[in-house]
Amino acid sequence: MRKKYGMFRGILIQQSEWDNSPCSRLFTLQDQDETVTEFVITPETYVIGGNQSRNGRTVTAYYDMDAPAPAIYPPRLNAEIIVVEQRGIQVKVDWFGRDMVSSDRTLRINPSAETVIMTQNGLPYEGSLARKNLIVFYTVSTRSIPAQTTPQEIIVLCD
Repeated sequence: MRKKYGMFRGILIQQSEWDNSPCSRLFTLQDQDETVTEFVITPETYVIGGNQSRNGRTVTAYYDMDAPAPAIYPPRLNAEIIVVEQRGIQVKVDWFGRDMVSSDRTLRINPSAETVIMTQNGLPYEGSLARKNLIVFYTVSTRSIPAQTTPQEIIVLCD
């Protein structure tokens, strides 16, 4: 199923337990324009770098743009994917078409034999990457449009 992911990148300014559950958290992020957004993180949220999620760290939250959200301020969204940024690693979460270009047409991936490809539960994946929602980890890309990269790792999102 093709998902349309929204993205919010900001500084983690507060984190707390959510819904009286030790397995759920509420992350409060503030972007460079001082916009504040809250993200609910549940056991179903795919978290990358979670052991480094401290206040002051840069975090990118991805959410389903078609999911309902309460009309409150600050906005509170259910996070599908949380990425705690790591120096030198770029992350792209998107649907990639049959031409291996992201839906926003900004990145083309060219996996190599060294690219680690797995499902979100850590199992090896050997099928086609075309027409899939993917998390792509890479370090360098070309300056072309779309940019091209050979990813270090690709995670196929299970729909």
